Amino acid sequence: MKFKVKIGKEISEKMVRDACAVDAIVYPENMRGDPDSCVGFFRKNPNIYTMIVNSDNNDLVGYINMMPLKEDDFKKLALGKFSDSEIMKNGPVAYDKPGKYWIYCCSIGIVPKYQNSAPVLMLISTVKSFIKRLEGKGFTIAGMAAEAISQDGEKMCKRLGFEKVCKSTAGYPVYARKGHFADD
Repeated sequence: MKFKVKIGKEISEKMVRDACAVDAIVYPENMRGDPDSCVGFFRKNPNIYTMIVNSDNNDLVGYINMMPLKEDDFKKLALGKFSDSEIMKNGPVAYDKPGKYWIYCCSIGIVPKYQNSAPVLMLISTVKSFIKRLEGKGFTIAGMAAEAISQDGEKMCKRLGFEKVCKSTAGYPVYARKGHFADD
C-alpha cells in the first residue's frame, strides 16, 4: 500500500471534516474537534493541516493539526493554564509574514489500523520538513506545545522531541519543545 502526503491547499474542506471523523474514533468525546470550527480554522490558515492519504483510494489515513497561536495563548497552554477547548475559541493566526510563531500541535489522528506504521513516520518527517521550510523563509518557531490525550499521543510528542512540562486544566500532560528541528 502506498501513501501520499497532502499539505495546505492540497487539502479540501471535506478532508478536514474527514479528520474530525477520525477524531470521533480516537479521542474522548470532550476532546474532539467540531467540524465547522475546524473548517473555519482551515479557512483562516490552510497550512495548519498535514494529511496522509491512501494513494489507491484517497481515503484519509491520518493527520496532524499544528496551529500557530498568539503568544499569550501559547504561554498559557505551555504552563497548563489553558485547555485545548479554550484555545479553540481563539483559533490560529495566519503565517502572513516572517517573524516569531508559537505552534500548538492541536490534534494528531491516525486511523487505528495504521497506528504504529509507516504513515506515522511520514507525518513526523513531513511536519519537520514543513517547519524547516518555514524557518528558511524567516518564520522563527519560538516554541511548540501539545496536550497528550493518550499514550500514543505521548509517544508522538516524544518522537517530535517534546518534553513533559505540566498538566493541562483538563488533567492531560502538556509537552513542549523550544527551538527548531534544524539539528534533528
